[in-house]
Amino acid sequence: MTRALLGLALCLLAARPAAAAAVYIGIDSTAGKAWTLGLDAFTSQNAASQQDAADGRALRDILRADLLFSRSFDIDDKAPPADAPDAVKAWKDRGTAFLVRGTAGRSADMLSLQVTLFDLGSGQPLLSRYYRQKAEAWRVLAHTAADDIVRQLTGRKGVARSRIAFSNDQSGSKEIYVVDYDGKELRRVTTNKSLNLLPRW
Repeated sequence: MTRALLGLALCLLAARPAAAAAVYIGIDSTAGKAWTLGLDAFTSQNAASQQDAADGRALRDILRADLLFSRSFDIDDKAPPADAPDAVKAWKDRGTAFLVRGTAGRSADMLSLQVTLFDLGSGQPLLSRYYRQKAEAWRVLAHTAADDIVRQLTGRKGVARSRIAFSNDQSGSKEIYVVDYDGKELRRVTTNKSLNLLPRW
C-alpha cells in the first residue's frame, strides 16, 4: 500500500512540469471582432471660415490616426453623400456601430473642438466633449478626444497623449528631447551641452 501511494505521488510530481508548461496567457489585440467606428467629416464653427475648415480636416486626420493606433476599431471615414435622405441610416446600413462627429472653430489664438460620439444602435450620444487649447498646440485637442473615445468604448486608458523622452547626441552632446507617441512635435528640452541621460517624468 505504501509503495503504491509512493508510486502515485512520484507520477503526480513528474507530471506537474508538463502540465505547467501547457498553461499560458495569450494577449491578442485582434481577438474578437473590432467595432466599426464611423468618422464623419468635421464641420466648421464658422461656415464661411476657410481656417475653421482646414483646422477641422487636420484635427480629424490626427483623431483617425490615433483611433487606428489603438487597434480597438475599424474606421469608416467615408461619409454618406451630402444629399443622402437619412445620413444616420446610411452609416448603420454599412455596419457602423458608433459615429464620431466634430466641429472645429478658431477665436484669436485659441482653437476649439466639439466632439460627439453616438451609439447608432440606440441613437443616443455616449460622449459629448468640448476642448479648447492654444492653436499652436492644436494636436493636443485631437489626442485628448481620441483618448476619451477609447476610454468610453473600451474602458482602457488611451495612449494618444503619451510623450516619449529620450537622450540624443545629434547636437554633439547628449541632450534630452521629447516627442509625441507618433513621432511628431519633436522638442529639445536641455541645452546645457553636458551628458544628459536616462530622462524620466
